[in-house]
Amino acid sequence: MQNDMQNIFQSLRNEFIIIGLTGALGSGCTTSANFLSGKYSNLNHFFSSTNVDEFNLDYRKNLRVQQYYENNDWESFFHIRVSDILLLIMLRQIDSFDNFPMINEFDNKTDSQDTIKVFFKDMDKEAFQNIKKTSETFFDLLNEEPKDITMSDVLSEIKKFIDQYIDKKDNTYTKIFQLIGENLRTTGRIYNINSKYIFSKEIPTYDINNLPIFIIPEIIRRTIKYLNRKEKCKFFTIDALRNIYEIEFFRNRYQSFYLFSILANEEIRQKRLYDNFSVNKKNLEDIKTYETSNKEIEHQAINKCIGKGDIFINNSTNISSHTELNIDLLRYIALIRRPGLFVPSNDERFMQVAFTARYNSGCISRQVGAVVTGKDGYIRGFGWNDVPEDHVPCLYRTPQQLLDNSTNQIFSAYERSDTFFQHIENLPSNQKNQPFCFKDNQNSIESAEKKIKIYKEIEKLSKVPNIDVEKISGYIDSMEFKNPTRERALHAEENSFLQITKSGGQGVVGGTLYTTDSPCQLCAKKAMQLKIKRIVYIDAYPDISEKHTLNAGIEEEWPDLDMFNGVLGAAYFKLYVPIIGIKDEIRFISNVKKETIC
Repeated sequence: MQNDMQNIFQSLRNEFIIIGLTGALGSGCTTSANFLSGKYSNLNHFFSSTNVDEFNLDYRKNLRVQQYYENNDWESFFHIRVSDILLLIMLRQIDSFDNFPMINEFDNKTDSQDTIKVFFKDMDKEAFQNIKKTSETFFDLLNEEPKDITMSDVLSEIKKFIDQYIDKKDNTYTKIFQLIGENLRTTGRIYNINSKYIFSKEIPTYDINNLPIFIIPEIIRRTIKYLNRKEKCKFFTIDALRNIYEIEFFRNRYQSFYLFSILANEEIRQKRLYDNFSVNKKNLEDIKTYETSNKEIEHQAINKCIGKGDIFINNSTNISSHTELNIDLLRYIALIRRPGLFVPSNDERFMQVAFTARYNSGCISRQVGAVVTGKDGYIRGFGWNDVPEDHVPCLYRTPQQLLDNSTNQIFSAYERSDTFFQHIENLPSNQKNQPFCFKDNQNSIESAEKKIKIYKEIEKLSKVPNIDVEKISGYIDSMEFKNPTRERALHAEENSFLQITKSGGQGVVGGTLYTTDSPCQLCAKKAMQLKIKRIVYIDAYPDISEKHTLNAGIEEEWPDLDMFNGVLGAAYFKLYVPIIGIKDEIRFISNVKKETIC
């Protein structure tokens, strides 16, 4: 039997692909999933709008991708919506239409609104019973019980139900699905931990080692397994993953899993939310707060999820045709299916260095990497956030080491002083052998000092009528006072700039700063002083540095601030290292043709 190069590639990389999508609400995850799940007989028209410039490498890259799809059929991705899975679980746990839980059963707040009236629109008892039956069928199929209906039909029914009975523009839609997801990750049930709601049917025990945080991804995994085995589906896209442990679940179980981080700048995303979700200013702030809340492992943590991406796509153009987004998706799917189809862009090469550098950081809060290039496009310096030379990073210092040896010079003179030493003594015992963040502990000390001063002033109000001193004190007690200058580490951008001076100094005027997090105000000021012309970043740092520092002064001198677009991390090597050398492939094809002629 003759080996065929096309079949070799087919067997190695085309048999099974899972694309996870992550990004903030309004960034374009669902738009991306809808495109990936589409059926296309001819993809040439997607590339017809690209500029023809024979010496432009992006143009040449698109020609390679276009040629690839002329020789290889497009394979549609099966679209798995996390919201569909959450609704199926919700229906499984709700007993009957007449005993439907109120909204406060999902949330810890006292909102006693009728869930049916605000979440489901015009749903009657018959519609509920029908979709409840569909939910039962779904779980029967997961248990491989034979049915007269397929899994894809069940998921299609759920989608139709959502389209008919749930108003996605209503703020309740997003809120309730977020709450259900959080509750499932916390306790394994859709209701809040204090709920008194009684239900007769738990979902099957699909959690790994009795860890509720894996319930949702495990049900998705079983769904994929069923669709692959029973319905011969090969390609899947999951819309959308917003918890880092769920992302790691898929990454650790599937070699063929790739996380696409879909990004959009704040202004564009805000407009989409206003236009498509009927969001107002208050709702927008609530959404942002919820998406970025990562105090508990069960919460969404969008910024951390985005940082976990293998492939980053900047979807900041507000064009309804989504041309640029579609071309990016076509490019990267072709690259997954045929590694080495084209080579990395300059942005990918330099950001990969920054991305790798970040893991040298001994900071326990956030690891950041940065690269500075000159106007000529060559690297001038790179760095990561860490303490100054000859200081010991936070990762290697514990409170107990300070308590055991108060003269240990890996701790500063201030840390060995009575004020800080006594604070460390009062830490919980289970924290004393763990690394600690000086900034957090120092802010805690300073917060306590500030609050004492405020309490003394509040005491003077105790005799003033209609002043609830106890309520005010409780409010003050919940406040946090932070001083960002208390950190021990230099920022990654600072270290990059300083490395240039330490090595003799080279010009960076008109150059580019690549950073895994957008620069804070302090680093933005330094970039402006050095006349950096362009800043490329992955995560948007929550700061006013863009509007206050980068967009100030003479407008023509403002640096461009661009979200990163491309492949990073381990995926960089999986996608850009050819499975078979190009020359070897050409030689094989030539030999096959010779044999055929003979």
